[in-house]
Amino acid sequence: VDTRYENLRLQGADRRHKLLDALSLHRLNRDAYIVDSWINEKEDRLEAALTVEKSMDLEECQIIEQRFEGFQQELNANEKRVGVVNDLGGQLVDKGHINSDEIKD
Repeated sequence: VDTRYENLRLQGADRRHKLLDALSLHRLNRDAYIVDSWINEKEDRLEAALTVEKSMDLEECQIIEQRFEGFQQELNANEKRVGVVNDLGGQLVDKGHINSDEIKD
């Protein structure tokens, strides 16, 4: 009975470890998706909002400069989110997560 109990306890611990690994991967994927979507959105907006043409007058150029300053502030504010995603991915890889190859991509 003791041997069977010990085997059951070990199986439970192994299953818990696998579930925690899966949870970590899902959290990483969720956070990476959010950051990636934000980056894609900003790339599209940057292209459209910061286009300067020779025919623009001073006031139009100043508006673009203000947009860029706002964009720069938003980049600075979200830099931490990008770092958190990279750090979490690095931690999972360093721990030898079963999906390390996927995480590296």
